[in-house]
Amino acid sequence: MSVSIIIIVSIICYFLSGWVGYKSIALILLFTVSILSMVFTVWPVLVSAVISVFIWDFFFIPPFLSFHPITTEDGLMLSMYFLVVLLNGIFTSQIRRIEKQAMLKEEKLKRLGFYNTLFRSISHELRTPITTIIGVSENILNPDTNITDTERIELNREVLTAGERLNQLVENLLNMSRIESGFLRANKTWCDVTELVYTAINRIPENFSHRNINVVLPKKMLLVKLDFGLIEQALYNVIHNAVLHTPDKSMVEVTADFSNKLLKITVEDDGPGFNFTNIDLQKNDIVQKNKNEGLGLGLSIVNGFLTMHGGTLNLSNNANGGASVQLNIPVETTEWRENDDE
Repeated sequence: MSVSIIIIVSIICYFLSGWVGYKSIALILLFTVSILSMVFTVWPVLVSAVISVFIWDFFFIPPFLSFHPITTEDGLMLSMYFLVVLLNGIFTSQIRRIEKQAMLKEEKLKRLGFYNTLFRSISHELRTPITTIIGVSENILNPDTNITDTERIELNREVLTAGERLNQLVENLLNMSRIESGFLRANKTWCDVTELVYTAINRIPENFSHRNINVVLPKKMLLVKLDFGLIEQALYNVIHNAVLHTPDKSMVEVTADFSNKLLKITVEDDGPGFNFTNIDLQKNDIVQKNKNEGLGLGLSIVNGFLTMHGGTLNLSNNANGGASVQLNIPVETTEWRENDDE
C-alpha cells in the first residue's frame, strides 16, 4: 500500500514538474513518506522512501529518464529526507508499541476485575444451595433425628430446589463461556411463539408455583424464524429472575407482539423492581446484583443470545412498581394458514 501511494503521488507530480521544479517534487515526496511513517511500520516506510529516491532521480532530476550522480545540494536533501523518514518511522513504531502495551494492560486489568467480582458473586451463589443440600442431607441421614414423612418430603423438596438453583447457575456459566468463545451461533428455524413462551414457563421449578404467571398473546400468532433453543433459554432466564426476586403471590405477566418485523416479548412483575441505577449488560458489569443478591449473569446471557439475532434487551422499572424486561428480536414472519381440506 505504501509503495502504491508513492507511485500515485509520483504520477501526479510528473504532470506538475514543469511548474514546480524537481526540488519541490522532492519536498512533496518527503511529505508523503512522512505521512506514511505515521501510519505504517518502519520497513514499509523505508522501502517507500528508497523507491521515491529512485523515482525522483530517474524521472525528475535533469537529464530525465536516467540515473546520474547527485550533486552535493541534492545529496544533503536526500540525507535530510532519510533522516526525517527514519526518525518518524522509529518514533511512530515506539508510540504504537507503547499504546498497544497500555491497551493490553488495561484489558488485562478489566478482565482481572471482572473475574474477581464474578468469582465472589459465584462463591455466594454456590454457597447457598450447597449449604442447603449438606444441611438437609445431614438431618435426613442422622439416626437421632425424628422426621415425619411430611417433614421428609419438605426436606427433599428443599434439596430439589437447591439442586435446580445450582444447575441453573452451572448452565448460565456454560452458556457465558460459549458466548465468550464465539463458538455459539444462532441456528434459525421456523418457530411458534406460543410454543416458545409456554415451553419456557413450563421449565419454571414447581417450588415457584405460588407465583401467578399470566400470558397475553395475540389470537393470530405468526411463525417466526429464530433459534428456538437460544431464545427459549433467554426467555426462561428472564421469567426465572422474575419469580425468583418477587414475593409470594406476586403477578408475572408475559406478553408478545409483532411490529415492523420485530418480535417483542415483555416480562413484567409487581415486585420491588431493579434497584441499580446504571444497568449495563456488558461483560464488566454483568455481576451487578439486586437487593435479593441474585447474580446478574442470567441477564447478560439473555443479552448475548439476543445480540446473535441482532436484537436488544431493554430493562426498566414500571411507574406503578415492579420490573419490566423486553426482548426485541428482528425476525422473518409467516402467517398460519388453514388447510382447506380440514
